[in-house]
Amino acid sequence: MQGKYDSVFIDKIRYKLPPKAIESSRLSKIAIRVLKSAGFVVPEGFIYTYTGIESRRVWPKGTNLIKECQNLAEQCLEHKTREDFLSWRYCSLTKPFLEPATIAAVMSGISQSREAEGFDISNACLGIADGLVSVANDIELGRTNCGLVIGFEDSRRLILNTLQYLQAHYVEKRDKRDFREMVASLTLGSSAVAISLNREQGICSLVGFYGQNDVTNSHLCVGGFEGNRLLVRTNAPALQEEGIPLVRDTIRKGLEYVGWDKVNVVITHQVGKKHQEAVVQELSGIADNCNFTTYSELGNMGSNSMPITLAMAIEQGIIQQGYRVALLPFASGLFAKPIFVQF
Repeated sequence: MQGKYDSVFIDKIRYKLPPKAIESSRLSKIAIRVLKSAGFVVPEGFIYTYTGIESRRVWPKGTNLIKECQNLAEQCLEHKTREDFLSWRYCSLTKPFLEPATIAAVMSGISQSREAEGFDISNACLGIADGLVSVANDIELGRTNCGLVIGFEDSRRLILNTLQYLQAHYVEKRDKRDFREMVASLTLGSSAVAISLNREQGICSLVGFYGQNDVTNSHLCVGGFEGNRLLVRTNAPALQEEGIPLVRDTIRKGLEYVGWDKVNVVITHQVGKKHQEAVVQELSGIADNCNFTTYSELGNMGSNSMPITLAMAIEQGIIQQGYRVALLPFASGLFAKPIFVQF
């Protein structure tokens, strides 16, 4: 699927990072104790060695997801006419409840129009990208003048569940494959983000998007409950082997679709060192800069990674006015959906 836009802009990106960081060295030591008790040996600091991730943030216990999202939404709505915001999306996997939609609780007390539409989007690390496209479509079609895309990810529970699972089951199973499938869960980071879009002006214009899938590989990263624990199992080598060609093919077709030969900057999905190196190699010749990353200190923040990394690149002067930029999210499934923006 693909689409182009004539009158859609990203107005603001507001984000918040939890104050507490958990170092990879700490998680590695905990996991190594389990491995040694099962007779296996891995190098000290293996999480950083394998992924290039030094730390990730986690929210303090008791953090109120709804309030954090509302605070960021308020920042995006400042000096705006709230009645113009008729399109709202919550796009993260972390949810405080199954029903109602998380966005309903976020909108409560903020949205000032009974005609405003809101719903949740859940699509792994593509959630925010899907939310941007959904709201952009509403603006382009004249259904609303403005919209908000919001995400909140909290990795604390999954990290703890993974460590508890390893402690309880790994020694008994003595299966290295079982352990390897769990490593990716230890790289996940936490954050919150809100992005406002409108039809008038902003920091950049949305030019278009181009999406493709390879759902024959939907089994490579699967999350769900095993007993009473929420766990995610990831075949990371296969995910990269199958995913990188999809990313390469999709962004090249996307560039052709929007009429661009190349871009100044690519904001990649922040998985880790090996993924980043593979993407940089594949994008040689069509991007001047693919090297701005946040995964080292923030880990893989799911679909929040793309907009937060974009915001930091703007703050640090990596992206200048006049630049053509490709936002390149990638998700299990497999799905890729580059979004092309003009500064």
